[in-house]
Amino acid sequence: MFPIKQILLGLISACCCLVIASAQSYSQVPLNGKIEQLKGRPTIFINNVPTYPMIYALTDLPGGRLTFEEMPQHNIERFCQAGIKMFYFCLFLDQMWSEDGNFDITIAQKQIRGVLEVCPDAAIVIRLHMHSPKWWLDKHPEEAVSYGSGPALADGKGRFMRSQHDDPIRPLRYSMASEIWRKDVTEKTTLFCKMLSSVKEGNAVVGMQIGAGVYGEWHNWGSEPDISVPMNNYFKKWIRSKYANINDLKKAWGNDKIEFGQVKVPIDHDHSMSKGGVFRDPNSERNVIDYYESHHQLVADNIIHFCRTVKENWPRPIITGTFYGYVFSLFGRETAIGHLEVDRILKSPYVDYLSGPQAYYPDAEKEGDPARSRGLLKSCQLHKKLWLDEYDTQPNLTKITDPGFDTTQPVYHKTIQAAQGIVRRNILSSAIKGMGLWFFDFGVAGGRQYTELKDNGSNGWWDYPFILDDIKKLKVALEKNRTREYKSEADVLMVYDTKVYYHLSTDPKYTHVSNVAVNWNSLAVWKSGVGFDAIYLQDLEKIDLDQYKVVVFNNTFTINPSQKLFIDKNVKSQKRNIIWFYAPGYSDGNDLDTKRISSLTDIKIEGLELANPEVSVTGLTTDAFSYKTSDTEIRPLFFVADSKVQSYGHFLSTDKIAIAKKKFKDHVSWYVALPSYDHSLLAGLLKQAGAHVYTESGDIIYAGDGLLGIHSKRGGEREIKLKSGKKIIVNLPTGTSTTILDSESGEVFY
Repeated sequence: MFPIKQILLGLISACCCLVIASAQSYSQVPLNGKIEQLKGRPTIFINNVPTYPMIYALTDLPGGRLTFEEMPQHNIERFCQAGIKMFYFCLFLDQMWSEDGNFDITIAQKQIRGVLEVCPDAAIVIRLHMHSPKWWLDKHPEEAVSYGSGPALADGKGRFMRSQHDDPIRPLRYSMASEIWRKDVTEKTTLFCKMLSSVKEGNAVVGMQIGAGVYGEWHNWGSEPDISVPMNNYFKKWIRSKYANINDLKKAWGNDKIEFGQVKVPIDHDHSMSKGGVFRDPNSERNVIDYYESHHQLVADNIIHFCRTVKENWPRPIITGTFYGYVFSLFGRETAIGHLEVDRILKSPYVDYLSGPQAYYPDAEKEGDPARSRGLLKSCQLHKKLWLDEYDTQPNLTKITDPGFDTTQPVYHKTIQAAQGIVRRNILSSAIKGMGLWFFDFGVAGGRQYTELKDNGSNGWWDYPFILDDIKKLKVALEKNRTREYKSEADVLMVYDTKVYYHLSTDPKYTHVSNVAVNWNSLAVWKSGVGFDAIYLQDLEKIDLDQYKVVVFNNTFTINPSQKLFIDKNVKSQKRNIIWFYAPGYSDGNDLDTKRISSLTDIKIEGLELANPEVSVTGLTTDAFSYKTSDTEIRPLFFVADSKVQSYGHFLSTDKIAIAKKKFKDHVSWYVALPSYDHSLLAGLLKQAGAHVYTESGDIIYAGDGLLGIHSKRGGEREIKLKSGKKIIVNLPTGTSTTILDSESGEVFY
């Protein structure tokens, strides 16, 4: 028996050792972070060691508090045990910036310590919001954003008293055009970097994401245009830099009386109207086009500026990134809140990664839906930028969370299988493109929507042993897969444009065509059983086209002469099938002309006036079907007036061809007058065009990086045709699941 004194001394000694070990962990070797190419993928390096891009993140309100204690820390520890050592959290400058001039980084230090206490070898990424405090707005009321639809609304407490809760509803916020805001926030960002990098907690920081606008995603405050004094001042300067002299401005705006000093934001409450239905007329609405272009360039330049500020004031290499590059799930408000100047961001040496929440609609979150990124990941790869998905939806475990549920019941195991399938699907969405993601956990903030499993004490969306164990094993498998050279499995290339929105109406009554061509075509290609890549129009000249049998131009309604020349010379070759939707090239940025559609598609196209148009499709798929893009007027509308085409559809109650194919020596051109909500249209087009179809079962296919993922809601036996021509039989588990195969051998990868 040990004397009680020796036992107490031993316990005291052990506690001291724990304290010392904890303190030493805060003084770890300073980490540096960078993103470089490795085997064809943009890769995170931490102290020159490649690191798989999988991160656990807590929201701006972790656990209902502002620090990582109790449940937040519990979840951090469990993810650390699962092999995920990168963590991400949100900070706001106004949390540290006092009116008396004091700048206190205690909250940042405390959150970092909260991570390091349970994961001493963690690497930290901070999302830093460029928020000026309320007292700053009181001091500079003229620097606040203004809205055409009404005055700014005072901030409410919000559901969780979140500082950004009211962002979408005309909040009282700084204008992103304010020079005073930019100057003051630059000074505070510089100070934050210098202070945090000089303390031991800063040793763990490897990255910083810059945020402003709605939810830090660089959308306009209130989802409306800014008509404030700072924005008007910025717009005047921008116009002077664009137009060499007043005569050029008068000609462009079609206004003989305008003077530089009279220039103002041409947006008031009714900012959505356009004179040409779907399209703005560049000859009479150039002032509106100019406003939106100036605003989006301002936002992009702010992002680049603040990323540069971080890099130049952090003493070690640091990764910088931003929310930007969204194409999908923008609710028809692309012109007002979208990310239209993505090419400026992709070209910047100061921005290392882009990111965004995974798509919310259409059909994006439920079992059997395709999880997909908001941006175009092939373009990111072409520019050597990393893309990180924000995975912010929970797996559905409601069926097995009732107290006393019998875990021997089959539904228990099927529900677990489905939850694992959803998580695998969401991880795979970006993994097949050589990219990564973070798990954004609203669960610990009281936002969970179900009662946790009784025996687990969970307070996080992924805090279940069967989920975390699956994440751990899949991460290990994907890490191993990244040791081989990246290879795209796609033979379909989807092309989208962002700058086209400068030339489109923002009135929802007229945006159905672009909305369906972008969002529903995106859904359809996932459901078509093909492998595909997606790029921005401006990156078409950067990509090696040789692997693509089919190129789909979705919303490329504005194409300039140099882009047309490239398409004519390079895309229309190698017997390639080209699919054009609605009005490709109708605008060249200077005027609107139906003849340009004909010239681009090599099919004679003419205008058509038709109320409530509906398209009847025959010969494209096994069964004939019809569809409507909108229940309201579509203006302008076009039809095929070419006798040398093969027709696959016409407008109901007319003899006007709506879908046609025309063969040429070096390519095949398809024209589709209207996109469809039904995925059968694009699926039929891709099959007829010769794209490789892995399966026609309706399951979601994830093909890329040597992997072939199959996400199925029903399961059962499937015949899968590999790219080599080999056919294999795969028995999918009954119910919802995600199975991953090796794309060459067909063997189960995971």
